[in-house]
Amino acid sequence: MNKFKFYFIVLITTVSLFSCSKKDDEIAVEPPRDFSVQYTTDIAVIEEYLKNNYITIVNHPGFADDLDVTISKIDNGQPSIMSYLDSPTYPKLLVRPVKLHDVPYKLYYLILRPGVGISPCSVDGVLTSYKGTYLTRTTATAAVPSEITATFFEELRFPQTSMSLYSVITGWSEVFPQFKTGTSVINPDGTVSHKDFGAGVMFIPSGLAYFNSISGTIPAYSPLVFSFKLY
Repeated sequence: MNKFKFYFIVLITTVSLFSCSKKDDEIAVEPPRDFSVQYTTDIAVIEEYLKNNYITIVNHPGFADDLDVTISKIDNGQPSIMSYLDSPTYPKLLVRPVKLHDVPYKLYYLILRPGVGISPCSVDGVLTSYKGTYLTRTTATAAVPSEITATFFEELRFPQTSMSLYSVITGWSEVFPQFKTGTSVINPDGTVSHKDFGAGVMFIPSGLAYFNSISGTIPAYSPLVFSFKLY
């Protein structure tokens, strides 16, 4: 009788521990958001960013910082990025319609210079320098309204190898073919100087980027901003 009780207790304890362990191991996974709903949020963030910020452009032909662009919050009546929409001259802000996930995306991109060479197709390899930030909307408080902030996450200033547009985010494969390459010269010291290359800035909804995936330090559902030069 005592032996029976012992085995019964062991059995009940084992089952209880297994059940608790199974519950502890279960992790709640948030299902992906609806693409259309998230796009409504993303495009509002992007367009507010375009309306409340301006650009400063470096003009330094033949040097690595030529057409470097800085985006800053308007503080003294500077022209907004949105003010360049369909401008007859450069900088020129354009919108590329992209249909994906049954969503009619608006993909804004700013042309600083179109370039003089050839345009890549969406599966070509491109030699490009770039700088990336992601956009977030801060939470409003009683004292401070919400605002759009841009957080730096990556920069490649001196590219050594090409990058396939077939394997990158959709925003890149849609925008780069709208630009042309430049010319390059090998200097006596072995360095390479690039001139007349296409350069711009793209503003990408999360559905054309990483959407619900976390990439490095980029949070899920982040609209992205890339300034770039197409060598």
